[in-house]
Amino acid sequence: MYSAKNEGGSQPPPDTGKFVRIGIVALIVIVAFVLVGNQAVVLFMNVEEFAEIFITPLYFALVSSVLLSGIALVRVNIVKRHSILWYTLSTALGFFNRNPTSSIAESIPSFHDHKLSVPHFAIWQFTKVVLFGAFFANIMFGFAATYVVDGNSLGVENIPTIFSLPFVTPPTDYSYAAENVTPMIPALLILVPPILGVIGVRLLLFVGVHHIFKVLTSYIHDAAEGKPKWLNYTSSFEAIVGIGIVWSAFTLFFGENIDYNTKYAIGGMFVIGFALIAFSIFDRIRSRILTHMLKRDVYIRIFTIIAIAVVVGIAMSVNTSIADAKKIEYLGPYNAQQIGVNRHLAELDQITEHIHDVTLKSISPNQIDQYLKDNADVLDGIRVWDWEAAFAKLKPEIGLIPYVNFEDNDILRFDDKLYWTASMAPILPSSVSLENQWYNEHLVYTHVPNGFLTLEATSGQIVDSSELFEQRQIYYGEGGLLESTWSGYPTDRGSTTAELNNASYDGLGGLEISPPVSWLFEPNFMISYPGTSIHILRYKDVNERMETLYPYFLYNLFGKEIDSLPVTDGENTYWLVPLIVGFDSSSVPWSAGNPYLRLVGYGLVDTYDGTVQLIKHGDDFFLICS
Repeated sequence: MYSAKNEGGSQPPPDTGKFVRIGIVALIVIVAFVLVGNQAVVLFMNVEEFAEIFITPLYFALVSSVLLSGIALVRVNIVKRHSILWYTLSTALGFFNRNPTSSIAESIPSFHDHKLSVPHFAIWQFTKVVLFGAFFANIMFGFAATYVVDGNSLGVENIPTIFSLPFVTPPTDYSYAAENVTPMIPALLILVPPILGVIGVRLLLFVGVHHIFKVLTSYIHDAAEGKPKWLNYTSSFEAIVGIGIVWSAFTLFFGENIDYNTKYAIGGMFVIGFALIAFSIFDRIRSRILTHMLKRDVYIRIFTIIAIAVVVGIAMSVNTSIADAKKIEYLGPYNAQQIGVNRHLAELDQITEHIHDVTLKSISPNQIDQYLKDNADVLDGIRVWDWEAAFAKLKPEIGLIPYVNFEDNDILRFDDKLYWTASMAPILPSSVSLENQWYNEHLVYTHVPNGFLTLEATSGQIVDSSELFEQRQIYYGEGGLLESTWSGYPTDRGSTTAELNNASYDGLGGLEISPPVSWLFEPNFMISYPGTSIHILRYKDVNERMETLYPYFLYNLFGKEIDSLPVTDGENTYWLVPLIVGFDSSSVPWSAGNPYLRLVGYGLVDTYDGTVQLIKHGDDFFLICS
């Protein structure tokens, strides 16, 4: 209600809702900028600190994303130029903006008539790769594809042999698998599974979903006209199911088990699939005249599929019955190939067997002392202290130090002696108040000053660790604050340091960042060190560091983190990280699904600098590719 004063020409009340909307949009923009900016800064810092080591896996991921997403998503039918996504979006927008009095058929256009313009279609194919390529990233596939493109071989030329395996009865020794399966194993492990997967995605989208959209929209329009073409819809579903069965039959060639019944299963599925495709073609032709399928035709299709399934089932049942009675003749050849393939997967063929003839000697009581002296070199090396006992004895050595905790206890050998070596990790003392937590986590408790305690495993005597490890400061290690956070220091600190025990880090680890990059990395620097460059140490956990730089290897196996061991060259101390590659072998015939695992080397991570050295081991194809 306006007063006379308001009528005198004053402005109307401000639009509060408008300012609220602007504020919400601004808040969203700020949050998005912070999130994207932080990720961009992390990427920039990784490139700056690790250079080619970090870029190489990204390159392999990019190669795999382009290749695999291209196979799965890019359409080449420029004549029809359909797009499921754009059709769905345009239909949804049109449906919500429709006239309330219009019918559903008027609001939902026919998918068959939906076409993109040629430029839009071409740009959309490229855009799909950009938008969805990350979902298809596979570093190992990119690594292998690059290797093959460079003119090398992973056994791809041997893959056609796989299509004959179900139809050949192998001999009763595993030489057949060694000659025919082993050469193609690298390709079956790395290249074939991703390719089969993306082809399956392509069939699902462009055969399954595409034709389902076409049938549904056609039915809506035909029903609105009172003339639904049931025979045409049926032919489409027959084609979808038939192609799906044919594809399933094709993938059986790449199964983990092949036996005397596999050929019947493959043949039966191919016959059923092609029969459905033939019925689909026949019904599509007849749908120009008829709208409904004749009852006789329904029976023919059902009985044909049942007859094929029954014939195949009887053949497989008879074979199984005979195999139960003649296990050696029927199962023996396939079990032999399974043994051969799994010997290769587990590297059992690399094991050398040494037979020791152990004999018991009778010693008279008066010779026991002399016998013990004669074998003192062996008896003195027997490990008496186990993990629990060594841990219990070493734990009191920490005493009342509040900023370190035991992380692991490993058995090591130095100069033909065994030692239990306990490593430690920095922790935040409980006395640190909440308002000082950030400062202490990142700038004070940055490392473990004396990171190892040692116990002789035979005598149980505690040994001065500095006699074994000259470098005992742990800036890169396992557990505690090393695992959960980063550390740093202002570059202008001079001789003043906030680090524990007045330590002043001067190693090669980390990198220096200046404002405003430091602000985006850690907003607290905007207040604490607004104009100061900061030296940041990140990825201080050994496994996290290795996984970031070398994602080709497994660092967790069977639900447990792979253990790293402290080693030394007499001057520097390192973490010895086993480098294991592993692949799913479900596409390898006769593998029985057992994983392919190889120890291909070791990584040496410097406990002070964080630098990584790689040591190769063995002659596996993965090393040859490297």
